[in-house]
Amino acid sequence: MELSAAAIMARLGLAALLGLLIGIDREHLKKPAGMRTMLMVSFGACLFTLGGIRLSSIGGEYFNSDALSRVIQGVVGGIGFLGAGVILRDHGHVRGVTTAAGLWVTAGVGIACGLGAYLLASLSAVLAIAAFTSSRFFIHEENGNGRAARRAIPPDPGALGDASPASRDRSAGQR
Repeated sequence: MELSAAAIMARLGLAALLGLLIGIDREHLKKPAGMRTMLMVSFGACLFTLGGIRLSSIGGEYFNSDALSRVIQGVVGGIGFLGAGVILRDHGHVRGVTTAAGLWVTAGVGIACGLGAYLLASLSAVLAIAAFTSSRFFIHEENGNGRAARRAIPPDPGALGDASPASRDRSAGQR
């Protein structure tokens, strides 16, 4: 399966554009993976997929999907490591999970572009952008640096019982 230069440019170009669009929101919020990162993830996933397509077609008329499948598996595994790098644990809070998931989805968009599934790639990118931006409609609080902040509501101490050491000592003496 030999792709024309125009088909290759269209697939790589769409992958880069969709990755860039997905990354705009992350860049605006000053997240660790912004426009350039998302662009490169989508572009790279598309590039590896195109390489897998080329590799799968070497040696005859028949398309060998095993090689392409292994390339895609490698991309997904590699993105997992990249995503793990943006997840941080800070004072009991886990940060970066949404960005890591965005990297994973962006790689999927790039793979879809590489496979020529333009509608799948475009719809997935639109849904990813909607997922990133929709939280602004539900979270209206801001922390000191102007960014949206989620506030955990502490549980009612009486709802689960008072579990402080002093209360356990008092209740032990009452038995």
